[in-house]
Amino acid sequence: MVSNFYAMRIESFVVICSMCAFLAAVFRHKNFAAFCVGFAFAFAGAASFQIQQNNIAADRIRSIYDIGLIVSGTPVEFDG
Repeated sequence: MVSNFYAMRIESFVVICSMCAFLAAVFRHKNFAAFCVGFAFAFAGAASFQIQQNNIAADRIRSIYDIGLIVSGTPVEFDG
């Protein structure tokens, strides 16, 4: 994914996506438009990925496991 390779803000992905979509609409009768549509979808996916990653709470099991507070195979007790 694009967002895995470039550390950009969500707004940047949205702006680039919008520009690519606009260029695709302007040049819709040219072969260039197909590339613009592809780039627009790639940057839209990158923006949605960043939004999803930013909405993961710090106290979720996934986050705790990813940062290494819980080691694989260690017994864990849950309350609630």
